[in-house]
Amino acid sequence: MTFSINIYSYISKRSTFSNQFKDQGVNLLAQRPSKADYVVLAELRREIRRFLRYSEESAREVGITPQQHQIILALKGNASRDWMSIAELADSLQLKHHTVVGLVDRSVLAGLVEREPDSEDKRQVRISLTNHGEEIVEKLSRKNLEELNQLKELVKGNSTPN
Repeated sequence: MTFSINIYSYISKRSTFSNQFKDQGVNLLAQRPSKADYVVLAELRREIRRFLRYSEESAREVGITPQQHQIILALKGNASRDWMSIAELADSLQLKHHTVVGLVDRSVLAGLVEREPDSEDKRQVRISLTNHGEEIVEKLSRKNLEELNQLKELVKGNSTPN
């Protein structure tokens, strides 16, 4: 399947066109979406979902759940430090606190993460990756980055989906 519209080019042109009219006090985003808008949104959503499905299947192939992958990726991708609290993980994953507690419990049992008390605030628990968790997140991230590169080419109109 090939895209009928080059998503990257379309978004770029629409943004430029919109900005030109914005200077004149016209908000194109307030107008009804065009057929081309719907086509681009549908195709982009399909490709995002395809990537998410690929990522979920990859997690299962290495023996973890997609949710466990999300936890270890959130920990590895935390810019400020190598650990996170349950509340920070809940915010990062957009899940409820008690849901993350259960997910962390299962991830500890799987050997992906470990808990340790916060040295400064004994009410807090630090969640960090184990060596096994580090290996798994690196393996999955390599695969996902390859897939994202293919998606980038597809969005730019240089390829066709698998």
